[in-house]
Amino acid sequence: MALTEDYFELFGLPARFRIDGKALEEAFRRIELEVHPDRFAGASPAMKRVAEQWSVRANEAHSVLSNPLSRAVYLCGRMGVPVDAENSTRMPVDFLMQQMDWRERFEAAKEKNDAKAMQSLVAAVAAEDERLTGEIASALDDQKDPKKAAELVRRLMFVDKMARELSSPAACSNKI
Repeated sequence: MALTEDYFELFGLPARFRIDGKALEEAFRRIELEVHPDRFAGASPAMKRVAEQWSVRANEAHSVLSNPLSRAVYLCGRMGVPVDAENSTRMPVDFLMQQMDWRERFEAAKEKNDAKAMQSLVAAVAAEDERLTGEIASALDDQKDPKKAAELVRRLMFVDKMARELSSPAACSNKI
């Protein structure tokens, strides 16, 4: 088995956004077992280094492919359209307005300790996450349009950040 740069190839999976999570986990476990340090306890230093490289690569690939946002970023780059979120910051006005509305709702819910308002916001953000993830899947797998997908991924990054803030301990203390 050759050490490959391509994460999908490493796990023997088709290069698609919609992946079989069970197949990913099985492939990851199989590689983990093959390169586990215990199997190389008596091996040469060179063999130990190769096993360690495999382990690092498998962990990195698993981390990327098991997370929809990371997987989308990886696929866009693999298809020749890097997401480039640091430099591509233009967003549609309605999306930016939605972000501002969420921020205001978040701050108001925290200030008032309003668990119902916080739960409503969590649900809205989760619904937007699901919607964008579906659009990304369609753009990458069905339309083969990495440019469109990259634009959607940049939006999903904002939504993901909001979701993480909502699940932070400071926000959770207001969900009583």
